[in-house]
Formats: sequence, structure tokens, C-alpha cells
Amino acid sequence: MFIASSPLLLPAAAAAAPVPTMEYVDPQGTFKLQVPKGWQQVNLVPGTGILASWYDPANRGSDTLVVYAAPTAAASTRELGTAQEVGEALAGVSPGGSLQQWGSDRRSKGREYITTQVRFTGVSAGLFGAVLDIRCCVVAEGQKYTLRISSKADNIEGNAGWYQTVNRIVQSFQRAAAGRARQCFKPRASSTVAAEVAGPAAKAADNYPIVDIREQCKELRARVCKETLAGGLIYVSGGDLQHRNGADVYYKFRPSSDFAYLTGVTEPGFACLLDPETQRFTLVAPKVPEDAAVWWGGLPSLDQLAEQAGAAACIYTEDLPQYVQQHHSDVQTLHILPGDDPQQQAQLLGLPHFAQHQQQAVQQLAGLQALQAVQSSSTGSTAGRSSSTSQQIQLSTAFLESTLHRCRATKTAAEVGCLMEASRGSAAAHKAMWAACKPGLKEYQLEAAFAHAAGQAGLMQLGYPCIVGAGANGAILHYERNSATVKPNDLVLVDAGAEFRHYTADITRTFPASGKFTAQQRDIYDVVLSMQQHALSQIQPGASWADIQQSTRQLLLQQLQQLGLVKGSADALTDAGIDRVFMPHGLGHFLGLDVHDVSDVGPVPQRLQAGHVITVEPGLYFMPLLLQRAFNDPKQAPLLVKPAVEALLDMGGVRIEDNVLVTDSGHFNLTMAAGMPKEAAEIEAYMAAHNASCSSN
Repeated sequence: MFIASSPLLLPAAAAAAPVPTMEYVDPQGTFKLQVPKGWQQVNLVPGTGILASWYDPANRGSDTLVVYAAPTAAASTRELGTAQEVGEALAGVSPGGSLQQWGSDRRSKGREYITTQVRFTGVSAGLFGAVLDIRCCVVAEGQKYTLRISSKADNIEGNAGWYQTVNRIVQSFQRAAAGRARQCFKPRASSTVAAEVAGPAAKAADNYPIVDIREQCKELRARVCKETLAGGLIYVSGGDLQHRNGADVYYKFRPSSDFAYLTGVTEPGFACLLDPETQRFTLVAPKVPEDAAVWWGGLPSLDQLAEQAGAAACIYTEDLPQYVQQHHSDVQTLHILPGDDPQQQAQLLGLPHFAQHQQQAVQQLAGLQALQAVQSSSTGSTAGRSSSTSQQIQLSTAFLESTLHRCRATKTAAEVGCLMEASRGSAAAHKAMWAACKPGLKEYQLEAAFAHAAGQAGLMQLGYPCIVGAGANGAILHYERNSATVKPNDLVLVDAGAEFRHYTADITRTFPASGKFTAQQRDIYDVVLSMQQHALSQIQPGASWADIQQSTRQLLLQQLQQLGLVKGSADALTDAGIDRVFMPHGLGHFLGLDVHDVSDVGPVPQRLQAGHVITVEPGLYFMPLLLQRAFNDPKQAPLLVKPAVEALLDMGGVRIEDNVLVTDSGHFNLTMAAGMPKEAAEIEAYMAAHNASCSSN
């Protein structure tokens, strides 16, 4: 969920007659080989696993020549074996492909590498300046299967992104080997490969385990205390139930994200008090009427509540002033969030069973803010205290919000574990929706399938309203009506994620209602997928998010031009803002306790750093309003191929969204580690397998 001609896999061509060649020598002296004259070399991104690549510009999509490097030892590339085996496997599954040569050489830092040169037929060619993958397909029994190998780093050993990709490769070819096509991975039996790659992505995910909620929040509170330099105490409330309708019907409660971050407490009416110097954590509980147990259930004792939350103590709200006087007599400032201001809280009264608690909370907070309201003539334990403390305690909203946002921007391993768990359940729910989809269903029935599967996975609450847009509705960015009927040739765009411990996944996938992409749909889908792959390849600490977004938009314009939808120079297209006609939203945003999570720079990153969790969600849409404006704009209209664009208006749009952790050495894709397919062939294979299983029952 966001803030507000593509190379094609073509049928195998007939074997080409020999053509004149020219010698190519790698500038680094790593290898040399003969390349067909007239073939165009792709400008590689430094650090990819591919050393060089060429394609025939006069016959795009027919042949690709790739030089690929891998460490010599099979143990180093334990999923694929040596580069020779990789080359043989690739040549074996590419119709008409051939392994040209292989040999060893010694490269930098003393690592010995094998260089494999493979000529493919029926492969995507000309990847627009960023060869991040090799895609070759095999067609058997009417099904198309894709093998994809990619690497973002020269040093493949230990590269989590590489192993995630390998896991996807093996899963795809296991499906192909399971009776729907011939065994494609020739060097090794599928069972051997499966045993050797028993979840490399899952292994990487093991670095982010689920820990006890008390330990998780203790670590987070320590971080906030360390960042709080203004002295005083911290007070954060979790919020209360909100009326939905009638006298006693309420919206399902979710605590404020900042309160959940500090405490993990999920019940309404609670607050917390935190001493940054000593890290003493006090839970502040509502004192509800005894009869509330009949209607909503009673609360545990104060000692039990403190134990459950890992707090030093638990007190009732009405005892807050006495507690502060007793344990923090020298405090001068109480740091609160803007939403915890007592004058604002006073407007939220009216909840019958918590009205007394809310009134007490407002009165006591107001008493701390302006203790002149608590006169020395007051009765009870309050009397006499104001004379010594009334002029010392002040409420401040100047520091706490920015401190919390700065801390929440970089995730701990425990927080990533929560996001990983949310990703697993959300990925399973997306796939359950694919399995349930058939033309004639309503969009809300697909939404229900997602929510049901998420609940089955243990995720009780969605992170945001589901977006389920079939056909033209897929071009409505925050579409939530979900009331239309899914038609046979529709693409269905679903943006949905569920929460674990209030940390939410945010995953978007676009799939064909019929289970099979049309040629036009596949063209558009592959454009968006290549945009995402391009953006992902650049995610690392220190990278500028603006630069990543800009280069991704440039790629969008290049591919729109290849598809014959726009025309003109790259500068003209950029200057006219044509990219924003087709993708009006940003590339992504922070993710965490909020779907558009917070940071010290807002919900969108500026420069990436380790610990950031972001979404990467390029899209391509055909929006009637934006297109009509562009057709009427004298600067934009000449750059659009109007008939070709109008022919795609009913398609709606395509968006692909993954959730990504920035690591010290690159990034870790949580969505892919959760087993969420996104290659078009993988989606088709998944839906076909489900349909086959249904028809056999």
C-alpha cells in the first residue's frame, strides 16, 4: 500500500545460421570470447553476478548470450553446484540453448571462479542497462515454466538475496518436475536439490525470531530512554474504545502504535509511565466498575498486570499524582504526545463503562499540568501536596513524538521477527485468495477469503482495509468498495496485509482471474516486475531513495516506449511528467506498527540505513482521469500514442509490492522469504495446480 516494449518470453526460434563474430575481451582481463557482430552489449550494473551479456537488437527476445561467474566449489553455491552445472542446467532448459564454453580463472581477493558462457534461445533480451537476472522458459504439455537466476553481489557466498532467489528457482522447478513437465534441472535430481535448499530464505528469516513480548518491549523502551535527553518522565496512553453506533457498540480496539511499541499491552484504557534515567516502567490501568466483568470481562489484579507487561509496578489512573510524588518527587517535566493532551482527551468522554476512568485520567493529568487547580484546601490525600510541587511539573509535547519516531524508524531483530510473522500469514492469505478466485465472485468475497486465511494463520487483525480491485477498479489507488463482480478476463489487484503484535505486512499482488495472463496483461505485468527488480537491486545502506525512485521511473518510460505507448526522447518524457500519468504514487514507504510507518523524516525515507523496513511497490495504471488530462495537455499529448493507450483502459492496473529490510550488507526481502510468488509463471502455476486439485476431487 503506497502513499499518496518490455522484453518478452517468446516461443523458441529456429536455429540461426552462423553469423560473423567479433572477439570480446573483458576490460578486467577475466575472459574473452567470440560475439556475433552487430549484437548489442547490455550495460551491466557493477556487482551483479553476470559478467557480460549481449542480444540481437534486430530480433529482440530471440537470443541472449550471457557470461556468468560463480565460485568454483560446489559447496559455495550449494543450491546450484558449480558454474559448469549451472550452465548445463540453463542450456538444458532453454529450447535450442547451448553451453558455449567454460573454464576457470582466478579473480580478486584470491577467490577462484568458474566462468560459464551460455547461449539462450527464447529468453528475455536487452534488460535496459541492468542485467539482474537470466530468464529462460521451457514449454511442455502446454505449460510455460520459467527458470530465473539472479545475483546482486559479486561475492555470492553468504548473500541472503542470492539464496532467496535460488529458493524460488528450485520451488518453481520442483513444480515443473512434478508431472506437469519434464525434469528440467538436469545436473541433479529434484529430490537432491530440494534437500540441499531446504529453505535458504527461511534460514535467513531465522535471524529474526519471535521473542517474549516483555523482552521485546524492554529493549525498545531502553532505546527510547537512551534517546531522551530532555529529562523528566514519559507518559503515553494507549487510547480507549470508540463508539461505532448505539449505546454500547464500539469499534474493535487497537492500541496506539506508540503505546504498543513501549508496552505490548492490547487492552483499552491503559497508559504507561517511563523514567528515562532509571528505565523504570510503570503501567497505568483503568479502574473499571465491578459490573464491567459481566459485560466485558474483568481485569487481572495490579500485580498480575505488572507481571504480564514486565512492569516495575501497575497503578490505577486515579493514583497517578500520588505515585509520581512518591517515586519521582524531583520531576519537573512530564513528556506527552500531542494526542495525550488533557484538553483534547476531555473531548473523548462518553464511553459508559470507561467514562469514570476517562474523567479521572483527564482530571489527574490536568492536575499535573496546572496544579493550581489542586488547591491546598482539597480533601483527601491530594491536600497539601500542591504547595511543594505545584509549580514544578509541566507537561511538554516538544520532544517525545520526535524521539519515538526516530527510534521506530530502525527496527530491532525482534521487530523484524514480528514483521516476518505478519508476512508469512499475509502471504498465505494472498495465496488462499488466488486459490478461491474464479470469475463471477464479488471482490468482497475475495477480501473475505483473505481475512479468513489470515485468521487461520493466527493474525487476528488486518493492518489496513483490503484493496481488491478487479478490472478497471485496479486503477483506483485506494479502492475499498470491493463490491464489483470479477469478470473472466480481469486482472485483480489486491493490496492487503495482516498484523502480528500490531506490526503489519503490506503486500500487493496482481493476478489473472482466469488463472492465465493474456499477452497484453503479461506485457504490462513484466514491465512492473522489471521495475521492482531494478529498484530492489539498489537497496543498500546509504542509498538515496529519491535516486532509486528516479531511475525506476526512467525505466518505466523506457519500457512504455518499447511497448509503443509513448514516444519522444527520454528528456522530453521526463520533463513532461509522463511517468506520473502512469504511476502517480511513490515507490514505497516505511513499514512497521503503522502501514505508513513513522520516522524522523516522515513516512518516506530519504537515505536508507540498516534497520529500515520499507515497501517497494512500483505500479503501472490506466486511469481515465489522468489519461484524459494528459490527452488534453499540449505538452503531454504529443508524447502519448493515444490509440494504443486507450486500448488498455479496461485493464485497470498492475502493482507488485514487497516488504524489504535494509541490512548492513544489502537487503532482505521479507515477502519473498515468506514464500510469496510474483513471477507471472509462478502465479499461473499456483492457480493451475489449485484448479487441477479441485477438479480431481
